[in-house]
Amino acid sequence: MKKMLPVIAALAIVAAAAVYFFVIRGIDDGAATPLPTAEYSAGTFTTNIKGSSRYLKCSVVLTVTDKSPDAVVARLSEDVSLLRQTITFELSSFEEAELRVADSGQENIGVVRQRVIDSVNEAFGIAEVTNVLFTDYVIS
Repeated sequence: MKKMLPVIAALAIVAAAAVYFFVIRGIDDGAATPLPTAEYSAGTFTTNIKGSSRYLKCSVVLTVTDKSPDAVVARLSEDVSLLRQTITFELSSFEEAELRVADSGQENIGVVRQRVIDSVNEAFGIAEVTNVLFTDYVIS
């Protein structure tokens, strides 16, 4: 019986470790569960272009990624004035060359997207706005 005591203790430790890793902590398959997303239509914006007599007209859709994206969308829709002001001022700070979409790629529009994302997140004190989509984009 005394010879079996170390074996029983070792099995108990192994069993406890198995219970911890597979039941309490959960099995980690290496793939993170993606957070839910929601889209919020911020509306149509018309603004002057910096240093130009032209203007930009575009429709903006924000993508929100969070555990509860609907709560973030509700917060954005509660203060539409701040949201519209933030987006309008950011769009009007670009020069015409920065707003033009090049045929070879959309590098410059990526900069516009990122600055709008950063401005909205900063204005609302959040980090959940993860993308900006321009569903209509006209320089006239």
